[in-house]
Amino acid sequence: PFPEGWVVVGWSQTDLTDTVGNFIAKAAYQLEHEIPDFMKGLPQIQSQVESLKRLLKNPNFSVMVTEQHRQASGDPNVPEGQERERGEKGEEEEDEDTCTQSFFGPGDEGEVIETFGTAGVRPPFLEAPTLEAIGRALGSGHFRSVLLMTGAGVSTNSGIPDYRSAGGMYASIRPDLLTAAEEEREAIKRDPTFVANIRLFRQNPLPLLEVKREFVLGSANGTFRPTATHMFARILHEKGYLMRVLTQNIDGLHTAAGVPSEKVLEVHGSIRNCVCSECGTSFPFQNFAEKVRESVKSLHGLDASAPSESSVGSFQCESKFFCNGIIRPAVVLFGESLPKSFDVAMDEEVSKADLLLVAGTSLTVAPANQVPSVVPLSCVRLVINGQRVGEHCGLVFDSPYSQRDLLLEGDLDEGVAALCRAAGWGE
Repeated sequence: PFPEGWVVVGWSQTDLTDTVGNFIAKAAYQLEHEIPDFMKGLPQIQSQVESLKRLLKNPNFSVMVTEQHRQASGDPNVPEGQERERGEKGEEEEDEDTCTQSFFGPGDEGEVIETFGTAGVRPPFLEAPTLEAIGRALGSGHFRSVLLMTGAGVSTNSGIPDYRSAGGMYASIRPDLLTAAEEEREAIKRDPTFVANIRLFRQNPLPLLEVKREFVLGSANGTFRPTATHMFARILHEKGYLMRVLTQNIDGLHTAAGVPSEKVLEVHGSIRNCVCSECGTSFPFQNFAEKVRESVKSLHGLDASAPSESSVGSFQCESKFFCNGIIRPAVVLFGESLPKSFDVAMDEEVSKADLLLVAGTSLTVAPANQVPSVVPLSCVRLVINGQRVGEHCGLVFDSPYSQRDLLLEGDLDEGVAALCRAAGWGE
């Protein structure tokens, strides 16, 4: 069943370049050539004929498109090795379908406004997807299974650069300063994320160690302190509302803020855990940081005591005979798989969330960016970020389609403080 005045068009293309005019033309062709004669007199068909006539005379319209596509395990947009592997999948099994709805709003003379996403269902206790309404619901105890998903943006106020902003790590990399072969520098120049790729690390770990030198030493010295956003997770835990923190950060600041480690899932590992790349032997983080201080140069001359050239010798594992491994942080690099605990959380916890708070992440790295589309359709989704993100992950922020999603653009700590005030937790 479809509303009066809607035209149903079967459409299957590999691109989205068709204009609305082509939609109308195809609908007209289908009605004229593909409908059996005995059906042409039915009211449903006549309704579509009349709708087409009105469209041709006055091109004001609304179009709703449902796009269904397959994301294969070899998707070039997913970093190698980071695809979600759900159990042992045989070669004959097909990849799981993922669906995204696209809503086109009423246009003026045929102009289309589009928003991708899944609007979902507004829970009955939420009057509207506003900060005040979400805050009141949080303060009154309507949300009992809060899922907090955080990215690098929550730690920028701690002094840790993020990755993808204009002043972030990838934008500030100067390949010419790195201890690397010319072809390695060229690869990093083409794609700055290659500096954190396991393929490069295996053949030359020095570029990543050089880029991360200040972060490693600052973490070891206690330079970086939890922000208000980190402390907000602790507040949620103390009130009994926090189900899980899913963080893409490796800085350990959620646990430093007092959130129990069993409530924090570090999707990409932690800088504070160090292991041998081959035998897996654990090493104290402070020992690793001292090796970084003594053996890795400072790219921008911030540390006068740093060596003038980097060397990898001190990072060789000596715990086992004939081990050729390198001591490294136990973090997930591009090309490596996520921990199994992430799959468990996706299967057993994310689907139970009633409030998803997304803070400080661009939602561009798979598979963590699938979280917003896995939560229940009635789960309220609040995004606090410095810029607009998330619509490619199923979030719908704009009226009149938004039912449960809200975007707060600006400083994260200020956004969290505003949410606390709305919840009655101002003090």
